[in-house]
Amino acid sequence: MSPTSTRPPATASPTGDPPATNPGIPTATSLPGCAQLPEPLPLQANQRLPDPFTFFNGTRVTNMTDWTCRRSEISQLFQRLELGVIPAAPESVTASISGPILSVTISRGGRSVTIHPTISYPPSGSAPYSALIAFGGTTLPRPAGVAIITLNNDEIAQHNDTSSRGVGLFYDLYGADHPASAMMAWTWGVSRLIDALQNLPSANIDSDRLAITGCGVNGRGALVAGAFEERLSLTIPMESGTGGAGCWRIAQKLFSTGHVTITASDLARENVWFSKTFNDYASRVDELPFDHHLLAALVAPRGLLILDNSQFSWLGPASVFGCMKTGRKVYEALGYADSMGVSQIAHTDYCQFPPDQYVEYQAFMNKFLAGKRTENTTVLKTDKPNDAGFVEAEWVDWTVPNLVSGSSPPTAPNEPPSTPTGANCVAPTELTEPSNQMLPNPFTFAKRSDNSGLPIDLAVNSTEEWYCRREQIGQLFQKYEFGTLEQRPQYVSGEIFGRTLTVNIGHKNRNISFQATLQYPDTDDPGPFPYIIALGGSTLPHLTDMALITFDPEDLAQANGTDSRGKGKFYELYGEDHSASALMVWAWGVSRIIDAVGTAPVNLERKGVGVTGCSDHGRGALVAGAFDQRIELTLVIESGVGGAGCWRIADDLKKSGIGALTATDIVKDTVLFSSTFTGFANRTSELPVDHHLLAAMVAPRGLLVLENSAFSWLGISSVYGCMKTARKVYESLGMKDRMGVSQVGHTDHCQFQGQQYPELNAFVNKFLRYRTQEQTNYFKTDVPNDAGYVESKWVDWVLPNL
Repeated sequence: MSPTSTRPPATASPTGDPPATNPGIPTATSLPGCAQLPEPLPLQANQRLPDPFTFFNGTRVTNMTDWTCRRSEISQLFQRLELGVIPAAPESVTASISGPILSVTISRGGRSVTIHPTISYPPSGSAPYSALIAFGGTTLPRPAGVAIITLNNDEIAQHNDTSSRGVGLFYDLYGADHPASAMMAWTWGVSRLIDALQNLPSANIDSDRLAITGCGVNGRGALVAGAFEERLSLTIPMESGTGGAGCWRIAQKLFSTGHVTITASDLARENVWFSKTFNDYASRVDELPFDHHLLAALVAPRGLLILDNSQFSWLGPASVFGCMKTGRKVYEALGYADSMGVSQIAHTDYCQFPPDQYVEYQAFMNKFLAGKRTENTTVLKTDKPNDAGFVEAEWVDWTVPNLVSGSSPPTAPNEPPSTPTGANCVAPTELTEPSNQMLPNPFTFAKRSDNSGLPIDLAVNSTEEWYCRREQIGQLFQKYEFGTLEQRPQYVSGEIFGRTLTVNIGHKNRNISFQATLQYPDTDDPGPFPYIIALGGSTLPHLTDMALITFDPEDLAQANGTDSRGKGKFYELYGEDHSASALMVWAWGVSRIIDAVGTAPVNLERKGVGVTGCSDHGRGALVAGAFDQRIELTLVIESGVGGAGCWRIADDLKKSGIGALTATDIVKDTVLFSSTFTGFANRTSELPVDHHLLAAMVAPRGLLVLENSAFSWLGISSVYGCMKTARKVYESLGMKDRMGVSQVGHTDHCQFQGQQYPELNAFVNKFLRYRTQEQTNYFKTDVPNDAGYVESKWVDWVLPNL
């Protein structure tokens, strides 16, 4: 999986510069480009549960980008008023393992502390193992193949009573006066444990498949950790009650009506689980601009299972059930309602796991740690009558927007943003750059004009800026080469009958359907299986435990001759004058198959998705991989010029007498590219993009280009040089082995060659089977002298270290 250290969060429209901070005092700041919270916060009493979908300034959340900013705002509010600020990653985290004991040493400012989590490995299964991190141990049963990591949160931050504030290893490192509460310090400890696991292969733990749990006070801590550490796939708080899965406001109402229920005042007087600042609000929780339904919302869209006990009134069963039922509305708005479950069952053994909750527990562990995405995780239940006494109308006076309709589904946790925004992310309306014979610089924003009308030049200097530049590149490709990419339509569903997957799509009172063929692997493995979508079929060798979905892309957009523009089912849905080229439509079709798999009763993973195609279909696969970030691995086969080959280099080859296809050749016979591109086909040096930038858009996900050096018309030097240049982006991001090129000569066009099997298998292992240690550093051609590519002729820019 892609390393989390290089993935910035999505941003929304810029609203001003970040607030100045006082050096030395930790502060919770907003994401770049999001609205800033005022200082001080003007708080107003609110008897109801605050609206997740309204910003602090009163603006309504209407789309996924807004939600990303609102989520950031909620995080800041919790840090400022309840939990204290969690510090950024320290200077150094090193780790070693001896038997079952990890030693994780964290260093900062000349100080070091060491924590010692303990790993209990499963008796069966194969490494690396998924793992359940448990604060102080757990009574949850161990699923097959899952390790249990016990983390002593008490040593990180003590919580004996109010005298424990500032005591523990966290405070030894950051100072006794650090504002982080005990629970926020525990979260920091979980993050450092994950840092260690990511850099310690000998621990045999898959850091992409981690869950967190705890019971009672530790259950509260588990919920906080799940909210603030996005590398956790699943959060399971047990019997956490008020201050965990229970809402402050509902608990206070229960107490005031005679129920023996713990309230915020009780907890603030008793211990240091919350920040000093929270003590001021414990007796006036109505003034808080949040409640714990919003703490659950911070976990979304990752897995969250609330295991609660209705036996004990002091836990506030009505508070917990009502609070989490309300928090689940955020999951609904994001299109992931079944990723959050609530199970409330009475039993007399506090913090002892009851067998009655095993079914939901096993389903969530299967889905989020074992990758069995077809598991039924729809659970919202209590054994107390009338929703445990929770009356929604008393607490909720807001509506739930549909944040998914008309836009891409939310990306997986920590993925690069699909639509970062900001002035530099937006492509210029008109080109201000002169003709450029060289390959355009990936690390310089396209020139635009400042207020004086003069062109300005902006360099990309950070990972965050690269993803903004990536967004700009995507816009430029849509404008000049592929046409507009339509996002997810209003309705997509999948139906399966035998081996046929029918994809049903509805948009603005128009409907289409197209079919794909699903082939499961011949294996005893019960699944679910990762899968590869193949445009037009596949000659890839049989891949054990891998499913294959094939479809005819020309059913959606015909590409046989220039008179076929606007013909196909896509244009029936959006109109025959839609600007999308055939390649962009085919990429759109791949995305709709992924959507449909998410709704159909198929035995497929929702996470492990690959795409492939050969020749024209290879070009389509590359476009799909560039524009849909749910695709973990893009396999491009013999796509030549207009796919993995660069236009500029192909033009140069043609001028030198080598019979490579050029843009001019391609637009004469097909509608693979947009009508706008036809006007640039004989002057490609005026384009602000070339196909090294198309490949760069796939980063940091897996990309393997399998090319054939036997056919000059494929543009051998164009492909090799173009992809060698694209790999510089992967290199700059610190992950050059995530992109591979294998150029081998053979006489059968689009027939897979056994010589390239090792690299194919290695990339499939790493990106679809999650064998993260697999060696994928392949970059080769069997044509001498880099297939004739001379880098100095095409690259006049330097590689930054992002």
